[in-house]
Amino acid sequence: MQDLIAEFVVEAGETLEQIDSDLLRLEGHPAGAPILNGVFRLLHTIKGASGFLGLTRLQTVSHAGETLLELFRQTGGPVPPDAFEGVLAAIDRIRALLAAIGETGAEPAGDDADLIQRLERLGAGDAGPMPGPGPASVSTPETPLSNEDRRPPPAASVRVDLQLLETMMRLTSELVLSRNQLVRLHGLDRDDVYSLPLQRLSAITSELQDTVMQTRMRPIGAIWKTLPRLVRDLSRELGKEVALRLAGEDTEVDRQLLEAVRDPIQHIVRNAVDHGLEPPEDRVRAGKPRTGEIRAQATQEGNWIVIRIVDDGRGLDLDRIRARAVARGLLTEAEAAQLSEAAIHDLIFAPGFSTAEAVTTVSGRGVGMDVVRANVARIGGQVEIQSVPGRGCGFVLRIPLTLAIMPALLVRAGGQRFAVAQSAVTELIRLEGPGDRRIERVGAMTLLQVREALMPLNSLSALLGLEAADPGRFAMILEHGERRFAVAVDEIIDTEEIVVKPVSAKLRDLPEYSGATLLGDGTVTLILEPGRLAGAAGDAMGQRQAPPVAAADERARREPVLFLEVGGGATAVASMVGVRRLERAPVAQILSGAAGPLMTYRGRATPIVPVCGVRLQTEGVQCLVMVGDDEACVGVAVDSVVDLDEVRLEVTAADRGPGRLGTAMIRDTPHPVLDLRHYHALGLARLTGAAADGAAGAAA
Repeated sequence: MQDLIAEFVVEAGETLEQIDSDLLRLEGHPAGAPILNGVFRLLHTIKGASGFLGLTRLQTVSHAGETLLELFRQTGGPVPPDAFEGVLAAIDRIRALLAAIGETGAEPAGDDADLIQRLERLGAGDAGPMPGPGPASVSTPETPLSNEDRRPPPAASVRVDLQLLETMMRLTSELVLSRNQLVRLHGLDRDDVYSLPLQRLSAITSELQDTVMQTRMRPIGAIWKTLPRLVRDLSRELGKEVALRLAGEDTEVDRQLLEAVRDPIQHIVRNAVDHGLEPPEDRVRAGKPRTGEIRAQATQEGNWIVIRIVDDGRGLDLDRIRARAVARGLLTEAEAAQLSEAAIHDLIFAPGFSTAEAVTTVSGRGVGMDVVRANVARIGGQVEIQSVPGRGCGFVLRIPLTLAIMPALLVRAGGQRFAVAQSAVTELIRLEGPGDRRIERVGAMTLLQVREALMPLNSLSALLGLEAADPGRFAMILEHGERRFAVAVDEIIDTEEIVVKPVSAKLRDLPEYSGATLLGDGTVTLILEPGRLAGAAGDAMGQRQAPPVAAADERARREPVLFLEVGGGATAVASMVGVRRLERAPVAQILSGAAGPLMTYRGRATPIVPVCGVRLQTEGVQCLVMVGDDEACVGVAVDSVVDLDEVRLEVTAADRGPGRLGTAMIRDTPHPVLDLRHYHALGLARLTGAAADGAAGAAA
């Protein structure tokens, strides 16, 4: 009997999720008789099964809710709001009873007379309307209404104990390791009697691995189903009007990861309703619709699942977050004033941090966001915040598709071997040593030019604190979330499918490693965590995507810029648009000609135009910003390159002039903004003019 009860609890829990979803659809479509019939049948099923199992309390509550629904099935009219509240209260009581039965195997002591009497009064029409605002608009994935219930029959399936699935996954992982060892010992390129069976074994192992991994996958719709009820109840409690839009419910995630992100997703949605969305009156005054909107979407991008939760509310108040951090002693006022926007966003993940003025049943204790980041980081994921004040806020969760088996790239650095997930590696580049012209140095920062993009370059040995004989002969271009950066390694060894094992307890305080694996030769290798390497290497310039809210506005505000010293110690900024390279040209290579200073650059005569106020060096090297392409390049001479950063470049054109677009406030300091296109055009004009004068002289 206990086995039957345990199976009933699982099935009834899934049925309640379907009832919740259908009831909220019915509330949005008062004429949805097919939906009402479906809810009635599901509740009737729970009542019948609980009676068979002798669960009296559960049977009584289900019967009372079923009776109330039957009244509205007979009348054919819309279900009043107070009756909806009554049915939802019955569903909550059933859920609580199921939870107790699942823990103890028996119903808890007590009765439900208060709830049953309330449902009977609602059926008799004696209860008054429920207090509070009107019903919230909660939209689940679109399902067209029809004259009949079109719910498809359940697929043929069998329930399997989760522990059995975990055992199958473990055995499959060991089989993959054994396959890798055999392949390494024999080598598939040999032609002998063992080659064909080994190839067949490898193919079957891969197919078995994919099949077993599919048994671990569940659609994220299992979490999506819980959100409409959460939003509905919370919006009523807070007096807000909220529309929830869900998409990507069929996106599949590893069951273990799905459970790990369930609470973070619910907490982010709860925060969006409580903190993010304004009350209806405030939204109207701000020129917004009365009903706020929350959009939750899940997509698969390579070997990552990307979950975006976006609201169209007030966005994060940076000044308020900064002030609260200072008040709580997390920062001094001077430190807070120098924080970047991303650093201010990160403050909300501090334990105990909250901007709420008062503690309520919903929020205010500062518990939640730190747990969100910790839970996601524990499974190798990442949380990012994208906010535009007054327009809304978005949270982006990136989690791996699975933690069990993954293809990896094996590299060597500092005399040691490491593995990194292939999903994080977008490109491999052979470096030409210290004289590689693609490598730039800006202050203490080393940059690598990959086609038209500049990105941070760091040695893996340096990031991990290892001794290295050389700075690295290869560069891995890594991508983690919206960060793109280069990491130099000594050797690219091979690719291999690896089984991810948790790291030893002694290494758990080293965040650079996400796990360990046993390779085919029997050695243990640590798996690198790209997110931690990204934090150490720095963000890729110009690689951030625009936030999902007000994307066009954000793209227009934020761009990569150079900070340049341009004479007398003054610092100016210039957009990176059109910048080809940063050069330190020997003064001996700069010649004087009819077009002014010239140098040979990539086989072509290239004019050099100094920025106003800059005098060319007479010895040593001259710092140049190469603008244009190989066909028409100009070297813009500056005293030095100070920094490279991504900022909001809002230019005031009051002091605009030749070569100067105006002034921009950056880091609370006014900076002149250079127009590199002006110097580019000036250099080409000088070169063209000199060529014309030469041609005319030759003709004369």
